[in-house]
Amino acid sequence: MKFIYTMILYLSLCWGFTWQFSGRTHPELNWTTMETEHFRVHFHQGIEDIAKEGASISEQVRPTLLQQMGLDDIPIIDIIFTTEDEIMNGFAMHTYTTFIWVDQNEAAVWLEDEKWLYQVVAHELQHIVFSHKINTWLPEPWESLYSDTPGWVWEGLAEYETERWRPHRADISHKYHVLKNNMDKMDAHHDGYSKLLYWSDRFGDSTIVSTFTDRNKLGLFNFEKAFKKHTGVEVKQFNEDWRRHMNTYYYGYRSQKEPLDEIGEVVSLPIKKLDSFAFSSDSSKIALLGKDDKNQWDRSLIIAVRDTAKERERLEKQLKEDEKTKFDFFTKLIGDEEKEEKKKKNSRYYGIKKRLTMDIFITPVNI
Repeated sequence: MKFIYTMILYLSLCWGFTWQFSGRTHPELNWTTMETEHFRVHFHQGIEDIAKEGASISEQVRPTLLQQMGLDDIPIIDIIFTTEDEIMNGFAMHTYTTFIWVDQNEAAVWLEDEKWLYQVVAHELQHIVFSHKINTWLPEPWESLYSDTPGWVWEGLAEYETERWRPHRADISHKYHVLKNNMDKMDAHHDGYSKLLYWSDRFGDSTIVSTFTDRNKLGLFNFEKAFKKHTGVEVKQFNEDWRRHMNTYYYGYRSQKEPLDEIGEVVSLPIKKLDSFAFSSDSSKIALLGKDDKNQWDRSLIIAVRDTAKERERLEKQLKEDEKTKFDFFTKLIGDEEKEEKKKKNSRYYGIKKRLTMDIFITPVNI
């Protein structure tokens, strides 16, 4: 009886993933199901053509995804397409089900010359194929707990098998985290991709499939033991080797670039996470696109108005403070000139950054 209650609770959490993600429900949508040879495609009104295209893509990529994992067949897969809440995402479940948000313009820059529908369908279906590959007789969620497969394996494998390395997947993220020395905080979608590339380059493609095919005497799959068996390296040591490899590459790459202050001035704008910005023709307003809160999921367009009076007031205050920090003739004569010169340079740099950051006073405009 406890088992039944546990499964009901677990499945009920899965059923509500789409509305839990956005905190909204959509009773106004009317759903339709379209069946193909290997898929059941569910969609609502307004996206009939997208659903047909998605079904076609699914049938086309299915043989390749199965071949990559050394599989001959897989049960019927349910695909749910929706445009609700304009979320650029998708997720797959071990129940051979995937939810995909479609018709997303936001993916244009992120994907470069690729199409969102093809990319997200192939990615999510690979998750399901991989889940089927490591599936055993042990029911969920205990199978996942026993296999202990890291998130970077799930995401990295999907990207390795269906995508190509590019700035937003995930070269930019690697540059940032390497130089910040916090690679342990990278998203699984980012470090997972490079770890799979490193795994393949170091041990060969064949070890990837053989690792996921491995089963112990009980017929169960455990990632750490299977990885050690087929690569000869502990997962912990592999992660450390990967970290050193990435640091060597990106620090070597960075050493060939000019310092930022040789390119231009480093400035900041009054927003938490900035995607892009543009000044009006008279410079009196600035449009900011990004996130104004670290917990914000969607992006906002903010029209900010410059308050020149407050800018002038802050600038005068800054100049007075700078005047107080000037050293007279005797201080320069007696003091450590090199040390004071370095201090003055740092003071000027942070002063510029602080001034540009704080002097752009904004008045949000409803749009």
